[in-house]
Amino acid sequence: MNSRINHDKHMVIDVVLHSLTVDPQRNLVNTNIFKDRLLLIMKFEQMFEKIQAKIIFIVTFSFTYD
Repeated sequence: MNSRINHDKHMVIDVVLHSLTVDPQRNLVNTNIFKDRLLLIMKFEQMFEKIQAKIIFIVTFSFTYD
């Protein structure tokens, strides 16, 4: 399950990186966009890890105190 989530997450990141770092006008990589996207992805990863931790906590909590 965890590896599946990681795989999906990396696929999303790859797609986001590819679609948003290539400047459509000149068809080349824009470094400013790239930096912005990297920051966005880092935030996304942090959020994702927090959500994952909460889900794990809720699942273990509900099993322990059922």
